[in-house]
Amino acid sequence: MDKDGSLAEKGLINMDMLSDLNMIPYYFLKSPKSLGKEWLVKEFFPVSEKYQISVKDKLRTIYEHIAIQISNVTIRPGTRMLVTGGGAHNRFLVNRIKELAIPEIIIPDQLTVDFKEALIFAFLGLLRNLQIYNCLRSVTGAKTDNCGGNIVFMK
Repeated sequence: MDKDGSLAEKGLINMDMLSDLNMIPYYFLKSPKSLGKEWLVKEFFPVSEKYQISVKDKLRTIYEHIAIQISNVTIRPGTRMLVTGGGAHNRFLVNRIKELAIPEIIIPDQLTVDFKEALIFAFLGLLRNLQIYNCLRSVTGAKTDNCGGNIVFMK
């Protein structure tokens, strides 16, 4: 964990690594599209692991990459963007996003920041239980809308 981005803030950007990260083919695909852990393992980690640099420099480079990629897809002036989840607690990352992104960056109240994802997954579970589509092709790029997930009852 890099509390508040304090390690990354002390690092230097490795321009070769940053360039390689920004050239990952996924970023050039048209929307809709979505990512999963499998993509991270197959596409992102190999690029970041090929550079034998300090942890601080690697973190700094990855933070810059994240801020660049967010700024690349949030290009509408006069808009606002909510930042929630663990990233909202990272002062340095949020500041980098604010410096590069066009929309106004809004960090909501603490409950929303910390529990939005849990609420969303509970809602997706409810939709699954009701057999209502919870994965929309217009958002994810899937071939069809579908009702994903499994309901498992534990004893």
